[in-house]
Amino acid sequence: QTSGPIAGGNEITIKGEGFQKDEYYLGEKIKQVVTSDASSYALTESGRVFSWGLNDHGQLGVGDTVNRTKPVEITDKLGNVKISRIIASAYDAFFLADSGELYGTGENKNWHLISVAQND
Repeated sequence: QTSGPIAGGNEITIKGEGFQKDEYYLGEKIKQVVTSDASSYALTESGRVFSWGLNDHGQLGVGDTVNRTKPVEITDKLGNVKISRIIASAYDAFFLADSGELYGTGENKNWHLISVAQND
């Protein structure tokens, strides 16, 4: 179970099966927390992204399929762009950048993660 932030706080409390109750200070206010089945994501006001939990389909965006019990910053994996919104499903996560670009990670079973090139 993930809780926080309260009114734009800057800490996340994680507790539950497989997790030792702990608090994590992310260094700035959290804008959005998204949970999906057993994976969670936090977005800070500056657009940094953290993920933790189940990662059997690569849904955390860390570049592997190892589960994480503590928040890991994945902003660099997203090209260090400023993210404005996170949407997650059981096996996928999507990150909308301020620029309008959409990044995705996780299972690509039914072409959920598709690369689209746009010509100007």
